[in-house]
Amino acid sequence: RLRVLTGGRDRMMALKTYDLGTAFRIFVDGREVYANGLVGTSADSSMPWFRPGMAVFRTAGGAVEVVVQVSNYHHRDGGFWYSIELGDEPGVRDDHVRGIASDTFLGGVLLIMGIYFIVLYMLHARDRSALYFGAMCLVMAIRTFMVGERVLVMFQPWMPYELVSKIDYSCVIMGTVLFGFFLKEFFPGEFWRGVKYGYAGLSGLYLLTVFATGAGFYSVYMPYYQLFLLALLVYCTAVLVLASVRRRANALIMLAGWFFIFAATVNDLSLIHI
Repeated sequence: RLRVLTGGRDRMMALKTYDLGTAFRIFVDGREVYANGLVGTSADSSMPWFRPGMAVFRTAGGAVEVVVQVSNYHHRDGGFWYSIELGDEPGVRDDHVRGIASDTFLGGVLLIMGIYFIVLYMLHARDRSALYFGAMCLVMAIRTFMVGERVLVMFQPWMPYELVSKIDYSCVIMGTVLFGFFLKEFFPGEFWRGVKYGYAGLSGLYLLTVFATGAGFYSVYMPYYQLFLLALLVYCTAVLVLASVRRRANALIMLAGWFFIFAATVNDLSLIHI
């Protein structure tokens, strides 16, 4: 429960939510303005859901009371995963639209890149690095549409919590494996084959776990998997440095861009709740 001072004037305000773990209801002055899933006191009486969005309400006095109910029986973590944004309706709406546009643009760019490199592989079948990179771009495009503003869920609201969660986890797993295969293909002399197949085998086992169990089980093991993912990122950095020292073609260019990818991946793992 939060009491918010509004300046004592009649105006339209709005709040914007991301995901809360894993079902919630939001009330303003006792009136429900937004709900996601079904809040309950047990796994049977509750239903998780992923559907971020915004709600608009009018303030008639000097303060409003915001009450949030949250329940979780389906993920390793519950409660507030992200802050709720509150402000004047135009500003909140603009921020919401910008978020949707940003995710849509990034997902579209990745989708086009994925198709381009796969077509490039079909025309030059010997270059498997193009195939792996294109497949990775497609996987990351799907995930971009599934996280953040969850654009795909917005247009397909029927998608249940478990399906969205499994797609999210699967994209992280398959995307990192494909990147390892791509780098091995690009720098075969620097990337040890044992790392490639070892990480792929571990990822395959975890992917099977994601398919076979519920989020309440497989989400518990994601932090441990992320440790292996970070180890892979460090190893890939060493591979690119070694390839640059040996003056491999395009190694320096890839190394220059790699630090941005490394930072973005670590930031993504810390901000996106999986």
